[in-house]
Amino acid sequence: IEKLARDLKFTYTYVRAPLDKYGGLTVENKTWNGMIKDLLDDKTDLTIALSINYIRSQYIDFTSSFFESEASFVLRLPRPESYGRQLFFLLPFRIGIWATLFAWIAVIAFFVTLLSKLSPYGKPHEYMSFYNSLWTVSTGFVQQGGERVPRPLSGRFLLFIWWLFVMIIASMYTANLTAFLTNDMTQFDIHSLSQLLHQHEYKWGVIADRNIEAMMSQSSNKDYQGLVKEGINKHKQEGISKIQDGFVLIDEHSVLQHNFKHDCQAIIRKTNELSNEWALGLPKNSPYANVINRQFLEYREQGWFTKKWEEWYTSDRKCAGPVVGRFSLPIVSGLYGLLLFGIICSLLLLVLETLYATYVDCRRNGGAFWECFRKRVTGKRKQVRKEWLKRRAANNGDIGNSYVGIEGNSAEHQ
Repeated sequence: IEKLARDLKFTYTYVRAPLDKYGGLTVENKTWNGMIKDLLDDKTDLTIALSINYIRSQYIDFTSSFFESEASFVLRLPRPESYGRQLFFLLPFRIGIWATLFAWIAVIAFFVTLLSKLSPYGKPHEYMSFYNSLWTVSTGFVQQGGERVPRPLSGRFLLFIWWLFVMIIASMYTANLTAFLTNDMTQFDIHSLSQLLHQHEYKWGVIADRNIEAMMSQSSNKDYQGLVKEGINKHKQEGISKIQDGFVLIDEHSVLQHNFKHDCQAIIRKTNELSNEWALGLPKNSPYANVINRQFLEYREQGWFTKKWEEWYTSDRKCAGPVVGRFSLPIVSGLYGLLLFGIICSLLLLVLETLYATYVDCRRNGGAFWECFRKRVTGKRKQVRKEWLKRRAANNGDIGNSYVGIEGNSAEHQ
């Protein structure tokens, strides 16, 4: 208004609207309140920024729009030290990631054992048993190497890919845990107005006689109507004061961003819903409309509106950093793809190791290549089967010997 007054050379007197209301229609008697009532009663000639909607346009005129906004909601979370959570260290990842991580440990340990067992360059089966492989793979999460590593190149390559995966996962976990401890936003997992309606942890409110309340109550979307029906606040300050107690306030994004730009514990979620435009309100057929519209067009071309937006809403915001969220499966799906790539490449390396060992056998002993290959594969299969039977027999023998020893000791004791 000040800039318009300077550029168009007029003076003005600012009149505060009753109860600081922008303007809402009482359906029963078709009367308005707030700035629109003053405009209709000829108490004012111009309003400050108003959201444009169909009902208002039936009673007053608007200038061309100079700003766009949408519905958002805000919530203030308690500080991290107020939580009594003993398992806070699990929060950076969702339960799906924790479950799949344990599953991947078993899968990688199995393939490391398999590669060490089938490779012609692997040591005896006991050296890299599944137990030893499981220990080697698991210790990667605490940045410790296992006591034993596979000897063949195929197994070592797979272990290298696993350690690369662990390094990235550990970095993601550490970064998110640090962010959670300094600014805990992870527990608030609501991103849309419909989600807000279908949960029972938080109460919410919409400010009466504002454009967002009118758009939601008149919408064909039942969720919007339900939000308005179950949560109405008479004044903006009433809604702002309630968020101290975990209350969710729904209003236009720009209004919330301006009122909470210095509140580092406030979460403001854009919904990409109920978009609307701002303009100045005028009486019907006002002679000032065309003059102001031409001036607004000049301001838009000069980028003045964008500059003022940054100055009023974002320039002096002191809370840096994005809202922290818990990592979910889609985020780490690319890393799981890396593990699949490592398994496939390690199996191809196993084939190459076998082919190379077959080539060496043919050079040393003579004979056709594929005949040497068949003998090597058959020999490896027999070796694995023999080791398995030997291990099983040894386990059964140990049990038997222990039983006899116990019996003998018992007889001697008696």
